[in-house]
Amino acid sequence: MDACPVCGAKNRTLAFTAMRDIVFGVAPGSWQLYRCGDCGCFYMDPRPTRESILLVYEQYFTHASDQHTSLSSPATLLHKLRNDYLAWRLGYDLPSNGPFGRWLLWLLPFRRRRFERLVRDLPAPGARARLLDIGCGSGEFLARMREIGWTVVGQEVDPKAAAAARKRGIDVVLGTLDENAFDGKFDAITMNHVIEHVHDPVEVLSACHKLLAPGGRLWMATPHADALGRRRFGQHWVELDSPRHLIVFSRRSLELALRRAGFTRAVVRPDIGLYGSTAGSAALHQQQTGGGKPGKLRVHAENLIGDTLMSLVPALGNELVATAER
Repeated sequence: MDACPVCGAKNRTLAFTAMRDIVFGVAPGSWQLYRCGDCGCFYMDPRPTRESILLVYEQYFTHASDQHTSLSSPATLLHKLRNDYLAWRLGYDLPSNGPFGRWLLWLLPFRRRRFERLVRDLPAPGARARLLDIGCGSGEFLARMREIGWTVVGQEVDPKAAAAARKRGIDVVLGTLDENAFDGKFDAITMNHVIEHVHDPVEVLSACHKLLAPGGRLWMATPHADALGRRRFGQHWVELDSPRHLIVFSRRSLELALRRAGFTRAVVRPDIGLYGSTAGSAALHQQQTGGGKPGKLRVHAENLIGDTLMSLVPALGNELVATAER
């Protein structure tokens, strides 16, 4: 590559060398990451081709077909509090145990944010509202959204993951994203940790723009180039995940990609991310530097410290969450 895959600039600096597959350990070789001097994203160069990169997904977490987190059958008091909060916050008709969750969860910002992420910040659907999840994996998210009112469709390039989703009864289009492969428009499109895997993010976002109905919403989450985890753990940060993550976006670069794809109403903000990402990076860092496997106390401490710092300084969030309207 001779230019940034997001903005096209040639001004860059070498950020990381000798990057190996330390997360799954299935891809031989090493890679290097550059940082764009204009938009601030990190990108891999050289990188696997569109054909060869499929080999690194032979063993991947999206192949699992475990039971999904159900919102319609709350099993504990916490689940009922969660449902009351989501009903109040986003309008879902969910079984709960009275109007207590909406108040109590304001005292638990970490927990509240992760409950919102269960539905990817999407408000309750109207009649026959259609949802497309790009890179749907085993279909866990779509199964959860189907039971609370959405008509769901998935897209997936990995045959094993697509097969797992189809076992759940979900309609999945197998192959790269092609707007002509779908019947009609969608009221919402989501991509959870997908855009960092693609060779041409603007092309994918442009296809999303075409697939959305007027007023439709795009939601996506992706690792944050300026995250606390990247600053602290460097090349051992789990979200660099070479060679699967071809691009790690800065806030500026993701905003630019959305504009280039045709989205004029977009908001990109740092987000605390999934529980355990800080501990996962700490474990990788400790193992790669000869420290062995960390104990449970260390794991919980790393998460607590990381979550607290990211809540106090939101710009350090491990992820970027983007929402945009057609």
